[in-house]
Amino acid sequence: EFFEPLIPVFVPWMDNYERVASGHEKQQFQRFLQWMKKFLHKDWLHVTLSGTDYGIGKMTVWFNNLIVLSSGGFGHIPIPLMKAMVPRGAVEGRGHLLSSVQTQWKLRAQVNVALKSTWLHSQFNRYQGKGWKNVLRSSQFCMAIRGNSRTSFHMYEALQAGCIPVYVYDDLPWLPYRFALNWSAFSIIRPLRDAKSVADDIARI
Repeated sequence: EFFEPLIPVFVPWMDNYERVASGHEKQQFQRFLQWMKKFLHKDWLHVTLSGTDYGIGKMTVWFNNLIVLSSGGFGHIPIPLMKAMVPRGAVEGRGHLLSSVQTQWKLRAQVNVALKSTWLHSQFNRYQGKGWKNVLRSSQFCMAIRGNSRTSFHMYEALQAGCIPVYVYDDLPWLPYRFALNWSAFSIIRPLRDAKSVADDIARI
């Protein structure tokens, strides 16, 4: 009754994706596809949840009666990408204006280069280490640049820490609950081509 009128499909998509990507168990995956084609009734709508970077891959097209709730950025309905729990920090006394605790994936490096030419560069704290949660809790703004998926774990870890997330995307912003939440009211959202404008956004707040 929780899913009506949709039929839930519970599948460990992450395990299947990793097996295929590593070259293992391709025959088993083909059998799984055959099972899916047989199981998904063409006249009924189904729903599934995926936490992988690429949703359920090409199967999104193959099964047009399967609605995908995706935290990674590929599917039909965005949901939060959650992993670590971060205690909320005090509002006052945050020593860092802007911090990044993210690994330097290629798009993130491009954002760092863009900000080097702005006034923000001298107040940009970059940190890598086990104390990253404390850095989020002591920062006013936190970088949440997309990673392999269209979103970032740090988007939601920053919110938990009471830090204003700075979300930079390239092709498509992947933000959940946009019908109910005005993300611009509590975060900075910029496409990669406008990454330098983050400095102006922070200056206005």
